[in-house]
Amino acid sequence: ISLLFGYFLGSNITVYFLEKFGQRPLVVLIMVIIIEVLIRLRSRIKRSPWPLYMLTLDNVRIGTVYSVVLEAFKLGS
Repeated sequence: ISLLFGYFLGSNITVYFLEKFGQRPLVVLIMVIIIEVLIRLRSRIKRSPWPLYMLTLDNVRIGTVYSVVLEAFKLGS
């Protein structure tokens, strides 16, 4: 469910940011910064069994990346 939510969130956030800012490079920069912050948070936790909220957040991140890459393939860029 969290992968699908990440896909839905990624699809909607890119359209929202594109409408709000109107510049595609700025939207891409914001998405990359958000994803990199989530990766940094993930790497800081050293516990063997990860907490449930971190697993969910990681799956949302993966779904978001998938939606952005799929959108790029659809646009042909």
